[in-house]
Amino acid sequence: MRHHRLIALCAALLTAGPLWSGQEEGIAAYNKKDYATAMKEFRPLAEAGDTQAQLLMGLMYDNGLGGQRDSALAFHWYQQAAEQGVARAQFNLGQLYEAGDGVARDLELALRWFAKAADNGFAEAQYRYGLALSDDALLARDEIAAYQWLSLAAVQPVEGAAQAAAARDRLARGMSVKDIATAQHRAEQWLKQHQAKTQGKKIEI
Repeated sequence: MRHHRLIALCAALLTAGPLWSGQEEGIAAYNKKDYATAMKEFRPLAEAGDTQAQLLMGLMYDNGLGGQRDSALAFHWYQQAAEQGVARAQFNLGQLYEAGDGVARDLELALRWFAKAADNGFAEAQYRYGLALSDDALLARDEIAAYQWLSLAAVQPVEGAAQAAAARDRLARGMSVKDIATAQHRAEQWLKQHQAKTQGKKIEI
């Protein structure tokens, strides 16, 4: 499953409610690839604590949009959004920790952020965290938890779901029927709780 940090935007993705001042202009500029203007519009929103603007600032610095790529500033803005619970920012922050890009390399922190993003429903994080749990080189091996997260990634309507399903099925070959049933039950319970928790929540990009 390959993750693309660069995304297209529209108003519906940014917010389910009224747009902030500057947000609509920033979205329009971003979609027209006028990244310098988009950054100018999103910066005050990000500094005021808007999580989606923080994420977008991170994405633009991460991809060198509107100026030279700056992984340290990408890390800064991802961290601001991640600490407020934005799943995509949590995963991107984990990637920077994993690569040592803009911050000292720290696999333990990378996996911690992948776990947070996975629990927030981000498919790529569920896949990556599931893989880590299936390989005791990174974490204490936990086949039940690994199967759970890989299963959740596999049922999401995203590119790479089939890859997650294949990884889950490979793992299942060495598991007992009882353990698979336990993992499936945990996945079903997590899904019910996540759907209840996110119902009516602002749409995340």
